Amino acid sequence: MSNHLKLILVLLTISFLACFEAEAKNCNIPNYLATWGQEMPVYMTVVKNKSCSSSVFSTGQTSVVIATPAKNGIATALSNGARYKPNKDFVGSDEFVFVRNGLDRYGNPQESRLRVHVSVVNE
Repeated sequence: MSNHLKLILVLLTISFLACFEAEAKNCNIPNYLATWGQEMPVYMTVVKNKSCSSSVFSTGQTSVVIATPAKNGIATALSNGARYKPNKDFVGSDEFVFVRNGLDRYGNPQESRLRVHVSVVNE
């Protein structure tokens, strides 16, 4: 591998870590295990006026949709989870539900609903 290519890889890695750390300062989501065919709670703490994302990684997942929108912010479906951004100056509790659709380990159509309980806090 050339030195030029190594430098590019190092710069890309640094950029990715910097973006991840910026998100981590604004949000906290404990690890959770999403189970096919069930509704599970997810707890998220977000700093006021910032955003936070939750990711679900699984085999067979084909799509993620917002099933119940947030009342005090905007929940957006991502390819592997959801992102929440509170309304300007909102501090308090909010909730939204996102659904992941796909196939279970046996190849059968399945969905999981994740009810996200959000606490928006001041910095």
